[in-house]
This record gives sequence, structure tokens and C-alpha cells, in this order.
Amino acid sequence: MIDLSAARHAMVVLAAGVVVAVGLNLLGLLSRIAGIERIGAVLWRHLQRPWRRLVPIKSAWGALLAGMIWGLLPCFLVYSALLWSMAANAVSAGCFAMLAFGAGTLPITLTVGLFSHRVLDGVAVGSLQKGLGVVMIVLGLVTIVNLGMPPEQHIH
Repeated sequence: MIDLSAARHAMVVLAAGVVVAVGLNLLGLLSRIAGIERIGAVLWRHLQRPWRRLVPIKSAWGALLAGMIWGLLPCFLVYSALLWSMAANAVSAGCFAMLAFGAGTLPITLTVGLFSHRVLDGVAVGSLQKGLGVVMIVLGLVTIVNLGMPPEQHIH
């Protein structure tokens, strides 16, 4: 019999490790991650044509298909979120994890998309990148540490 709790634990550690790796990459301390993302970029090149046919989205089915394609975007944060959702105890919890990821990334994605020309003029992009890298490393490490602690002692 397969020990699903051990598999779930391993997937959470892997997802947290990916978050730490992305943070290290943002700090310029891990360059190998870019090579792995290039592999995903090859897949994305093949998916861009169907993606462009769906955008702008005109129906619920188009939104569903676009979302499925978007999930294959070559991005380690997306890969990490997918791992976390697969490690969930139930399908509904996995769906909620992806929904939370989308809801959590939506504000910054919209802000950067709408105001990037204004935001980036006043911000040192390198400093912002390094700050995000530190935050990601801390979040990944806190996740790993919390796995070994009873829930009442979790770091929040």
C-alpha cells in the first residue's frame, strides 16, 4: 500500500524547494534554474498559437481552455503551485490551492501589467528583484520548517 501522507509530504517539500530555488535565482545565486525554464519555453512556443486564438476570451469554454494552457506557462512559481495543489488531501483542496495562487498573484500581475511603465520608472528593479528573492526563500524555508513541527507551533 502506498503511504499517501509521505507522498504528500515529499511534494510539499519539493514545492517549497522550488520556491527557495526561485528566490536564490532572483538573488543571482542559482543560475541553473534558467536552463530548466528554457525547456518549458519550448513547450510554450507550441502553445502560443492556440492561446492567441482564445484571447480575447469570449466564452466560458474559451476561459477554461485558456486557463488550462496558462497552467503550462514556463514559470517555476506556477510549477510550485501545481505541486502544492497535487499534494492536497482532496481534489477540492487542490482546486482551492490553485484558486488561492491565482487570487494571490492577480493583484501584482494586474498592477505590473497596467502600471509597469510608471512603477518601474520609480523603482530600482534590481532591488525589487532581490527583495522578492529574499521573501521567497523565507516562505519556502518556513514551509519546510512547519512540516516538522506540530500545527500549534507553526510559524505564521
